[in-house]
Amino acid sequence: MIQHKISCSGLVHYYQGLHSLRQDKVGWAKRHFSLIHKRSPYRAQARYVMAVRSVALGKLKKARAKLEKLVKDLDPASEYA
Repeated sequence: MIQHKISCSGLVHYYQGLHSLRQDKVGWAKRHFSLIHKRSPYRAQARYVMAVRSVALGKLKKARAKLEKLVKDLDPASEYA
């Protein structure tokens, strides 16, 4: 039952963060994303969204680093580990 609460909370914070980011409220987005439980699949999605934002801003090195870290965290056996 606790896992279900984590998932629901993650879902809500993910979409609130995504909405905030679309409104260019980056601070609010980061706050919502930070409230997603670290084991929730929505946490990885939020990290991906922030990496894509870095690409959109032209910060390609930063985006690459974020994406490589995300891959490493999701798959420790990857070439980026």
